[in-house]
Amino acid sequence: MTTEQEKNEMLEWAKARGSGRLRSGLEMGYDCKGLYLSERCALEAPGWRPKRQRDGLADRANPEEAELAAARDFGGTIQWLRDAGTPRAVLADDRWGGTLIREIRTICGHSSCLQNWIETGNAACIHAEGEEQ
Repeated sequence: MTTEQEKNEMLEWAKARGSGRLRSGLEMGYDCKGLYLSERCALEAPGWRPKRQRDGLADRANPEEAELAAARDFGGTIQWLRDAGTPRAVLADDRWGGTLIREIRTICGHSSCLQNWIETGNAACIHAEGEEQ
């Protein structure tokens, strides 16, 4: 449940940076937490999204190097996401009164690819074949 303080914070943010839909919904007393988190993520935390009701999170044991690098660079904790698909590792972080999720893309693990992913968010392999790590 959203506290009065969270409602006030959402409304203040919506007045300053939110869409007309968000402002109107909050001013009329509707629960717009999902919309608020989506809009705030888009502006202030690109790559993150609000956790959906169907998203099941569980602690992740024995994380991969790319997952550890993502947690170091983006914050949050490494979790297993269990939704309609195959469980996969994601970052989860509690912000702005909700849980946010950031996908961790599995890439080849080459040091230049990891660095490129950390700097740009692009998970494509960029190293030349035969290039040493």
